[in-house]
Amino acid sequence: LILLDNFEQVLTAAPQLLALLQAAPGLRLLVTSRAILNLYGEQEFPVPPLLLPADDQADMQKVPAVALFLARAQAVRPDFTLTEANQIQIATICRQLDGLPLALELAAARLRHHTVAEIAAGVGQNLAFLTGRLQDRPPRQQTMTAAIAWSYDLLPPAGQRLLRRLGQFAGPFDLAAARAIAAAPALTELDLQELAEQSLLQTDRVPGHWVMLTTLQQFMHLQLHQEEDLADLAARFWQHYRDLVAQAAAHWHSETELPWRRRLHDQQDNIRAALNWAIQQDHTAAALEMAVGLTNFWSRAGQLHEGRRWLQLLIEGRDSAIPAPLLGQGLRSLGHLTLRQGDYPAASQLYSRALTIYEELGDQHGQMIANINLAICAAERDRPVAARAFNEAALAQARQLGDLPMEANVLHNLFAVILEHEGDLLAANRYGQQALQIWRKLGNEARIAGALNNMGVAQQIQGNTAAAAELFQESLRIRQRLGHELDIAQSECNLALMQHKMGQTAQALAGLGSSLERRYQADYRRGVLECLRSLALVVSALSPASGLKLFAAAEQNRLRLGSAIDRYMRPELARWQQALQAQFTPAEYEQLWRAGGRLQLDNAVSLARQLIAEYVRPADSLDRKAQST
Repeated sequence: LILLDNFEQVLTAAPQLLALLQAAPGLRLLVTSRAILNLYGEQEFPVPPLLLPADDQADMQKVPAVALFLARAQAVRPDFTLTEANQIQIATICRQLDGLPLALELAAARLRHHTVAEIAAGVGQNLAFLTGRLQDRPPRQQTMTAAIAWSYDLLPPAGQRLLRRLGQFAGPFDLAAARAIAAAPALTELDLQELAEQSLLQTDRVPGHWVMLTTLQQFMHLQLHQEEDLADLAARFWQHYRDLVAQAAAHWHSETELPWRRRLHDQQDNIRAALNWAIQQDHTAAALEMAVGLTNFWSRAGQLHEGRRWLQLLIEGRDSAIPAPLLGQGLRSLGHLTLRQGDYPAASQLYSRALTIYEELGDQHGQMIANINLAICAAERDRPVAARAFNEAALAQARQLGDLPMEANVLHNLFAVILEHEGDLLAANRYGQQALQIWRKLGNEARIAGALNNMGVAQQIQGNTAAAAELFQESLRIRQRLGHELDIAQSECNLALMQHKMGQTAQALAGLGSSLERRYQADYRRGVLECLRSLALVVSALSPASGLKLFAAAEQNRLRLGSAIDRYMRPELARWQQALQAQFTPAEYEQLWRAGGRLQLDNAVSLARQLIAEYVRPADSLDRKAQST
């Protein structure tokens, strides 16, 4: 057996190894190399980076990357341990360093003179932070920069230039993107595969995509001063992702929407980098146009907070740099995400600003959209007269424009307003059926699912539990197929209440748990509160005290948010609360109510998760328990 280490520096000598093996049939060679030798009979054993901790990782010290960091940290500070206070920062260090053993060792060595927090900040900003002074290590292993330069310097100038340009990517990329950004139209997948074989790129989980480790990206950014066309490189990157978003936006509300949303999801890090660059270059209007194109993606993916942050950044204080038609679109987009979060006063202000712009422009379509959403805001704020007025104005505009989809939208909204605030089931159903008929004619599955959900609410109000459950289930199936996260959450929540009434307690709790997580991740606060109220109803059949505490938390957070309970739910909640109150003495009730009311939203969600984990057991035993309570 012969061991050959770091063979990448003499890769051209690889054929001599084959000759050696042929001359000595019993010989075995164990070769370490950052590049594949590409010899006949070669058996590859890839050595990937160490596994990284998950966001919700338990037993953090058992994760290989964390274990190595701890071991090297204790070599310089024997008293160093993993604690609840430092585990998040240690996980951050491991992720920033891609789980690379040398990088982790160098970072841990800095604990002689730095805190964990300082190391986490340092490695995220400066590759030069990773240095060491071990006398038994060769120079290339004394710093992370030298370790990467060792491989980089082995590349020919053209390969170095390509790698520098690929370092512009903040996330995965495919061949088309690499050609566009690197200005290399003749680039092939084989070229990228060769870089991967030299450990300079990684194959991504998405087939046909590659990704560069963060530490390598930092090194490539340090080399970018060698680029003669640095400004052109950044501009190509921006233009490529601007075009990608524009292409995706052309597919919204069509049969091809889902694959485009998945594509944008895979490219999010690059899209964020492109938006950041455009903002830094004061390309406000172009960046806002891109953000408007991303609004449907953010909404469907439940990324309401992120989308709202980008749009606020681009609109607030920058009005003068934005053409009026685009500003109207931007306000509508920001209003949409704000409305989806349940912040109705803020959404109302945004749509009012948009309406004023569209009135000044004489844009009837824009006025119609603003009126539709102002009606929704008014209805959610318990202002039915204003809601109906906005809806009727929008309906007249839709019919004047001959816009069938918008006409169906308004009919759908009128259905909801009349059902919720006027209690005229016949009139509401008439509007709802008209809307559903138009959506079926147009073949818009997302809207069909929404109409079915609202028809289920109508059945629920009439006390037809089984019929309501069937409609909610049909709506849920469509929404799951479409992958619309918040819409799925709405159907799950509605269906769960019907399952509870039918004695299917375990299914109800599971559905509410799923709905809660989707809405919480999306920062859809009104939806989170709806889930908490519904969970309180279900849990109270198992533990009245827990149900009351959770309901108090939901109510106090609702009052802080300024959100209204759907009118059709108020009588049922009042009856339930009265029956629940009868199970306690006044002092007990007050104590539980105060305890729940003190919980902020995050704490209330934690309580809900604990209760779900406690009570979700095999369906048959749990349902029997609920029925006997």
